Amino acid sequence: MPKKRNTIVLVVMLLLILLLLTPLNGVAPTHVQVKPESGSNYDSAAPKGGNPSLGAKKLAVAVNLEPNQFDALQRLNQQYMSDHPLDVDITNVRSAYAYEQFVKQAKLGDAADVMLIPSEWVNKFAVSGFILPVDSFFSGVTASEPINIAMNQVKWNGYIWGIPKEIDPYVLVWNDRLLRELEMEHIPAEKEGWLNLERHLVKFPNPPYMLGADLEDGYEILSLMRRIGASNEALTSLETLKPYLYTAKGNSDVMWNMLVKGELLAMVTTNSQWLMHRTSDLSMEAVNIASEAKPYWVQSRSFVISAATNVEKEAREWIQAMTTSSAQELYREETNTLPSLKLMYTMSSVPALPERLRQMLINRTDLGVVNKPGRYEDMITLGTKFEQFSHAIAPLQSLTEYWIQVETEQAKDKSATEDIPNQKEKGTSSIDSSTGMTSPNTNP
Repeated sequence: MPKKRNTIVLVVMLLLILLLLTPLNGVAPTHVQVKPESGSNYDSAAPKGGNPSLGAKKLAVAVNLEPNQFDALQRLNQQYMSDHPLDVDITNVRSAYAYEQFVKQAKLGDAADVMLIPSEWVNKFAVSGFILPVDSFFSGVTASEPINIAMNQVKWNGYIWGIPKEIDPYVLVWNDRLLRELEMEHIPAEKEGWLNLERHLVKFPNPPYMLGADLEDGYEILSLMRRIGASNEALTSLETLKPYLYTAKGNSDVMWNMLVKGELLAMVTTNSQWLMHRTSDLSMEAVNIASEAKPYWVQSRSFVISAATNVEKEAREWIQAMTTSSAQELYREETNTLPSLKLMYTMSSVPALPERLRQMLINRTDLGVVNKPGRYEDMITLGTKFEQFSHAIAPLQSLTEYWIQVETEQAKDKSATEDIPNQKEKGTSSIDSSTGMTSPNTNP
């Protein structure tokens, strides 16, 4: 019996060995693919949509961005293409004549399917029939609602024409060290404060400039004039302050160097520029914070869809992906621009933003100027008028008359961009994917 039992055990062991060695003898094992649980930290190694270049639809995108902003958008786009069967080609138009180039391409029917442009261009493009209304992009109820001040820049004639992507508010930055040397406790907020400072500066053999702004940005000039406290009756104060106003075209690095060295007390700029150049000696606040009743324009960029596109559904889906809260947060971290979504304006999301300015951006709806199709050209003209005045080429009266025209338009038509019915005011960034269609294109 023991010999028989040992024989049985030996046979069983041999069978087990044969079973274990079978894969090594040319029989391939069966692999079982385990899918990661939803919400896990594992990423799929292969793109969900396969290789975008194999039979994928093509989407052309044209943007007007700074190099670092373009790089950030490209990274978001690469991630999107790895997950979707869509070949997206993004072109950055960085020319000083970008506006003219976009308009020319649209007139010729060669515009990109999607454009990311300054929001002040949007209404002009809408009136010209270059772009499609995007009201259905904001249908539905989700938590992704753009802030009003950004949405109101892309409304015209009862329709929404653009999807806000980012904002960049105008701010006033000043040199605290120079302020103390001038024996001042606070930066002036109104006309009398600046005039008192001028009377103090005349005592210095080489006084610094008071205020600086970029002549190529009409909104900076408008902000500077409002910060000085100019009004229809008080524009003569500009003549007194003119020797202490520093203006330049485009090259903001010169003004930042002057500000740091104490050759310039304060300058109007944007929040993103402030974050890029700030030092321990510099402070910042909203450019017209002392007069909160004043309307407040902010720089903004928005996505628009070409009226000539034949891939509207793909364009809308791509825009949605580029404007989610997670995409906007990644973009903000790399570019210093602020998000367009209202839900992102918490202290943790925008920690470097002063609370007073944060609340202003959340609550304001006024745009600072009437949002009309010709506003872009109007702001260029304002910069030109100010340049002519500051260089004694034209009298103050020429600037005064034009400035009053701009401000009077604002007073007459404060609600020009608030004409969309309530059901559209409650929009979000969720798209109506069931139709893939937009409202009829009605050109004013």
